[in-house]
Amino acid sequence: FHCAEGALVRQVPGGFLVEREGRTLRILWPDARGKAEYLQGSESPIAGWVSRRFDKREPTITLAWRARLSAPALLRTEITVGFPAVGNNL
Repeated sequence: FHCAEGALVRQVPGGFLVEREGRTLRILWPDARGKAEYLQGSESPIAGWVSRRFDKREPTITLAWRARLSAPALLRTEITVGFPAVGNNL
């Protein structure tokens, strides 16, 4: 998931909260064994960048979840829009 510049991102159990301009969403990763990644201006792997013009890039946030799985596998990522703001009690 690529987050907009200026987004406030915080890790919570099972995923992340993303807040920007008073709007909040919660991303919960699958219940399979995997690795959540918060990438900002990363060179390896290349992620967490935005480019608005040729040859210029600015760091932003990319959230990723990676796992090695065997078939069959069912994965579900839950996105909740309007989750309580980061400053509120969770």
